[in-house]
Amino acid sequence: MNKTTVKILQEIIRDPLFSIANASTKFKKAPTTIYDCTTKLRKLKILSNKNKLLNNELTTAYKKLFITHPYDFSFLTKNNIQILKHMLKEITFQELIIKSKKSRFTVNQLIKNLKQRGFANKQNKIIEPKELIKTIKTIIKYEQNNIIDLPPSAITIYHCKDRNIIQTTKETKLNLNKTSFSAFNFKIITPRNYYTTLKKISIRKIFNDAEKTSKNKREHLLTAMYYYKNRKKLRKNKFYDELIKTEEFQELKKEYA
Repeated sequence: MNKTTVKILQEIIRDPLFSIANASTKFKKAPTTIYDCTTKLRKLKILSNKNKLLNNELTTAYKKLFITHPYDFSFLTKNNIQILKHMLKEITFQELIIKSKKSRFTVNQLIKNLKQRGFANKQNKIIEPKELIKTIKTIIKYEQNNIIDLPPSAITIYHCKDRNIIQTTKETKLNLNKTSFSAFNFKIITPRNYYTTLKKISIRKIFNDAEKTSKNKREHLLTAMYYYKNRKKLRKNKFYDELIKTEEFQELKKEYA
């Protein structure tokens, strides 16, 4: 979010009768600018298509913060949130620049703003309000869990630090990459479809996904087929090196020839 989007979110929380036209007049911004802000909030799973607040943990955190403390929280922008995450603990100014990967000027401006409000102490740790701390923690939780709207048939079958692997019984319209079992024109497990929330997927990542989610002998054999087709680009794997020598694998090769 940018500063204008944060202000629009604050306005939506404060005014149940929010409208783009009224917000345009109040903030002296073009209606298209207000519309772009609401679009961003929908993508963040904060607003519904009718510009109403969704009922989830993230929205609840923002709502409690803005209602309990009716200040200007326009500093809760995307860039600043990357800094605020590290300010939940005491940290030096230099460490904050390195960890957040933001410029010295950006970090300095935010710290100055927070200290003037009494939100941060001399050790650059956010100390109040508690609702602000809760909101930052909730944002972190949502980012870590890659929380997205999934179709009813979807389940998360594997979770790691950088993404989820999602299984659906039908094709999904979500902006997700197909993973291990249907990428590179080689379907490993049917009839389900598997997707990853990772933005870029490599042959190695695909093999790792297939290896972790294969549960029975048939699935291991199909993963071995993927390994066999891409073994020049993958690290050696003793288990699958042995598996591709078996009679069962040779029969599978004929099936996929």
